Amino acid sequence: MILTLEGAPATGKSFLANALVAKGATRIAEVNELWRRPNEEAPTWYLRRQLDRYAMARAAKTADAVLDGDCLQPIWFGWLYPDRVGQNWRYAVRFFRDNAASWGLPDQFVLLHVPEAVRVQRERARSLQSGRSAARAQEKADKYATMAQNLALWFEAINSAFPGLVSVLDCRLAPAEDFPLAQAALAAPCHRAFLDWAEDWLANHQPVGSPGI
Repeated sequence: MILTLEGAPATGKSFLANALVAKGATRIAEVNELWRRPNEEAPTWYLRRQLDRYAMARAAKTADAVLDGDCLQPIWFGWLYPDRVGQNWRYAVRFFRDNAASWGLPDQFVLLHVPEAVRVQRERARSLQSGRSAARAQEKADKYATMAQNLALWFEAINSAFPGLVSVLDCRLAPAEDFPLAQAALAAPCHRAFLDWAEDWLANHQPVGSPGI
C-alpha cells in the first residue's frame, strides 16, 4: 500500500513518516532531500523526479510505502504560487497526462494540519535552530501563511469527488505512533478521471489570498 503525506511546512509530515518507518514502512523523501538540483535545470527535471519518487514507492520491499510529500505537488503548487515556479499548473497536468504509465494515485492521501499559530511557532523554532536570523525565520514562517487553507480546499475537493481517498490528521491531537498504518485500500480513480477533474476544479477556483480574493 502507498500512503502520501502532505501538509503545509512544519505540520509534521517527516515526523509521522519516520514514525511509520518504525512500524515497518519505507519512507520516500521529498525531491530536494533525494537529489541535488542541477545548475542548468531542464523544465521537466523536477516533474521527472516526482515520477522517480513514485517508482521508488512502487518498488519498496516493505508492504507499505510512505511518500513524504505528494508526487502531484507540482500541480497544486503551481496553482497556489504561479509566481514561484517555472511552469503553471496546466503545464504540470499535461506532463502527468503524457506520462500516465509512470505514476499512480496513492491508496490514501493523508493531509496533516495544526492551527496556523502552532505551525508558525514550529517553523520559527526550526529556522532559528538551523541558524537563520529572527527576521529570516519569521519571513520563512510567513511565506506559506495561506498554504494550509488552500491545501484543505484542494484535498476536501478531492475527497468530495473521490470519497475515501483523503483522510485528515490533526497533529496536535493524534500522536504519530497511534496513526493506523493499515488502511482499507480504495479503488483509486484512473489517471484520466483524476486529471480531468483536477483541471476543471483548478480552472474554476482561485486560491485563498490570491489577487482579487
